[in-house]
Amino acid sequence: MTPEDFNIINAKEKPELEQLNSELAEICWPEFMRQDPVAVHFNDLYRNFADFQFGLEEKTTGRIVAIGNSIPLFWKMDFENLPDDGWDWVIERGVKDRFTGKVPNMLSAIQVMIIPEFQGKGLSKVMVQAMKDIGVGYGFKTLIAPVRPSQKCEHPKMSMERYIKLKNDKGLPYDAWMRVHASLGARIVKVCPLSMRITGTVEEWEKWTGQSFPETGEYDVPEALVPITIDLSLDMGIYNEPNVWMVHEGL
Repeated sequence: MTPEDFNIINAKEKPELEQLNSELAEICWPEFMRQDPVAVHFNDLYRNFADFQFGLEEKTTGRIVAIGNSIPLFWKMDFENLPDDGWDWVIERGVKDRFTGKVPNMLSAIQVMIIPEFQGKGLSKVMVQAMKDIGVGYGFKTLIAPVRPSQKCEHPKMSMERYIKLKNDKGLPYDAWMRVHASLGARIVKVCPLSMRITGTVEEWEKWTGQSFPETGEYDVPEALVPITIDLSLDMGIYNEPNVWMVHEGL
């Protein structure tokens, strides 16, 4: 399986990618991750940024096996000043920039989803490279990414600052998704500690996770990168997900 086995198709060419996106999100992401209020802007992505939403089409079957989402935005400060609210910020910023007529000067990754049977076959790298190529096609020199380290959920108590320093025996990031970006030339800038914020009642969190939360405190939840905080007196659960700013420069 090589990149030559696939076509990159954007949502302008294939509008049904929007529905496929929703279906794949239900497979790839746990239910609580789909409760981020900023995710309502996904309709805006397909309506106003169709060129930057794409699928990986298997040539022999015509099947879409992966979907990528990105958004153009404007940023002129040093990358070390990128905000703490990473994933939420890039979507809100990109939508706002378009609404106000600000001309974008870079592209930001949002997510990549791969159908389960094609995971672990090197397509993550194909998808990130495709995102870079899309940026180049629009004259952008930079791709920023609020990367969600995929294996951090195995170490929920470890700080993200410590986690991102872990390396494999080749000196690359220990984390698989960070390693994909690093292998394509991205550098780690810093942690964005409030990249995604999800809140809900205790009952909602029990529904989303299938767990019970009998006391106030912190709880580990499968696929969460850090513990969620439950406050029974407020009838609220809060999940502040940290991600990692990585930057591809000189596209």
